[in-house]
Amino acid sequence: MDTQCRGKVAASVALLSVICFATLASATPIDWFDASGANARFGWYGGQSDDAGLGGAEGLWGQPTDSTVGFAFDDMRSEFQAVGTAGSPGTIQSAVQVGFDVSAATMPDQDPISTLSVVEFGTFTGDPAALMATSGTIQVFSLSPFVPPTILGQVDVTFDTDAMTWEARADFDFVAEFGAPLANFTVTVNNTLVASPVDGEASIQKTGGRIYIPEPAAFGLVMLGAMIVGVRRLRY
Repeated sequence: MDTQCRGKVAASVALLSVICFATLASATPIDWFDASGANARFGWYGGQSDDAGLGGAEGLWGQPTDSTVGFAFDDMRSEFQAVGTAGSPGTIQSAVQVGFDVSAATMPDQDPISTLSVVEFGTFTGDPAALMATSGTIQVFSLSPFVPPTILGQVDVTFDTDAMTWEARADFDFVAEFGAPLANFTVTVNNTLVASPVDGEASIQKTGGRIYIPEPAAFGLVMLGAMIVGVRRLRY
């Protein structure tokens, strides 16, 4: 993982792995209110997180907003954080999963998906002693065309120790990786947040995230703000 820090070193924290795979590893999944659906760009299915009971009825991730460029998670629960003290690190784990479908049977007028971007962000606190981030791997599992679980790479994590915020992201080009865009695939984002201060107390909280499928013209230009194309709130 490429880890960057800006400003003063501010805390001892570790976070995050991002995986695109077929099934959640946890035994307690909880479906999104709209676990499947479609918009003008893609259909989706199997939307769920794996942390029933940790963040109330909706899990730690809350309910996402879909748009024609993917999903925004701006309703994450305050419990999505790890708090640790010297000699007693804190850890929390959670995952979210969704399948994208632009196959001819589902979206006959749409092209396969060429790129994937995962962006996550949050805050942290702690003694300015050390700053760490665990490695995060990214895999993809595709039904059309078939791609077995394949590790694509690692996330880049940046800590801003002036604002006491962090951001993690990864961008992938399916054509470069597999020789073709993908029409039906499942993405799973697995998170592990760990706060392990040298002394005193430290915490790390995840406050939002994005799973984007921008097309090549927009690749690398994904912003952390609200989704700007075709936004609609998932039903309650």
